[in-house]
Amino acid sequence: MSNAPVFPLRPVLSVAGLALLLSACAAHTAPQLDWLPDATGWTVRDVDESEPPTWVAYHREAPEADVKEIRVVGPVDTTPDVTMAALRHRLLDEAYVPDGLELEILFESEDEVVTYGLARMPWPFRDREVTERMVFSHDPETGEFRVDVQQVDSEDEVPRGVVRVPLVRNAFVVTPTVDGTSVLTADSVHDLGGSFPNGMVYGPVRNGMIDLLFEVRAISLDLQP
Repeated sequence: MSNAPVFPLRPVLSVAGLALLLSACAAHTAPQLDWLPDATGWTVRDVDESEPPTWVAYHREAPEADVKEIRVVGPVDTTPDVTMAALRHRLLDEAYVPDGLELEILFESEDEVVTYGLARMPWPFRDREVTERMVFSHDPETGEFRVDVQQVDSEDEVPRGVVRVPLVRNAFVVTPTVDGTSVLTADSVHDLGGSFPNGMVYGPVRNGMIDLLFEVRAISLDLQP
């Protein structure tokens, strides 16, 4: 699978048990931050301990499956086009492919990327595979950039001992701010299928998305003219 949805699976490979503890944490009060987008329908799950906070994490029930949808939002101190370039680099560069994941880019253009991924899962769970399409877009009127990721139905036979992931939906939105910088909003829904207890991934998904935000910030500073 592509580097877009990698972070929900990567932590499961090493800290699946810890996720149960993370998912038991109490909800937080929404902070008053002028860069936060509208969060109607979302519950604040975690807030950066810095003052002021540099990210906020949410969750809600996903509309298309009995799983949680996770959101992480944070500012990035570069213009939206630079932030988007950094995000694309983070999503596609092989340096960010974690151990335990086999990734193949099947197609790549400026506007679309298709990948196949095979994630090695810890015993007693079967490995997971998924083919995904990432669509890149830009709205010149609002200045917003997007990356939308979904699984692609495949007619190929599922390898022996592997489960095909039935649901992947990720959205990465880079929006401009009044001071010329940007805000990155990352949403993620995964149903890993089979008998996998999806609740085990919520904490790791959230942590992986926070890591991605910090990585995009670091990359964007390197790309800044």
